[in-house]
Amino acid sequence: METLAINVLIGFWLVLFAAMAIFPFVLESKEARRTPRELVDDQIISIVPLAEDATPHRPLTPMTTIPNRGPDQRDAA
Repeated sequence: METLAINVLIGFWLVLFAAMAIFPFVLESKEARRTPRELVDDQIISIVPLAEDATPHRPLTPMTTIPNRGPDQRDAA
């Protein structure tokens, strides 16, 4: 009985996913759902430049590096 219930559940899922795979093909066959055959290019309506940022950009500060020291002389974390 358990095997039958599991097989019915698996069969249900297979039929459900098969229907979801076939459904878009059924919709595409209708005339109202088809995309137009003539594709037109997009039209640019206007180009507006963005305003410049009011805050000045600061240069990056250089990182100071400590000369390579041995593992016994490292600073604690």
